[in-house]
Amino acid sequence: MQDTKTNTVSKIIESTHKAEIVEVKKHAGGRPTNYKPEYCNSERYFRLCKEDHTLPTICGFAVLLGTTEKVLNRWASKYTEFRLVLNDILTRQKVQLFDKGLKGLYNPTIAKLLLASNHGMSDKVDMTSGGRSLASPTMVIHEPKQITSEVVEKE
Repeated sequence: MQDTKTNTVSKIIESTHKAEIVEVKKHAGGRPTNYKPEYCNSERYFRLCKEDHTLPTICGFAVLLGTTEKVLNRWASKYTEFRLVLNDILTRQKVQLFDKGLKGLYNPTIAKLLLASNHGMSDKVDMTSGGRSLASPTMVIHEPKQITSEVVEKE
C-alpha cells in the first residue's frame, strides 16, 4: 500500500501472534538538487555584467552558477524566491536593451530580436479583429449621377 502524499510505503509485518503495519520512508528517487538559497543573491552577477558591459541573461547566470538554463527554470518552478531572481534578470535585460538600443550602443537588429523573443514585443501592426483576420477590402464602384436638367436647375 503506497501513500503518495507522504511518500511512505506501508508494510504489513506478520508475526506468529498478530499483523502490524509499519511505516517505512520511501526514497524520493532521482538526483538530489544542487540548489542553494544563496543563488537568490544575483547582485554579483549584475556587477559582473556591468563591469564587462554585457547584457544580463538567464543563460549567463546559468554559466556563472555552473549549470544550465533548464535547471534554472526547474528551480524557478520549485522555489518562488529563485523565480523572482530570473524575473529580475529579464526585467534588467529589457531595460538595458531599451536604453542602450536607443543610444545606438547595441545592434538594433539584435536588440529587436531579443525584445521580441524574450519580452513579447513586436514592431508589426496587427490587422486582426479579436484574433481573426479581417475581411479583404471590397471596392464598390458607384455609377456617376446622371446630370439632368432638374439637377442643374436646383443648383
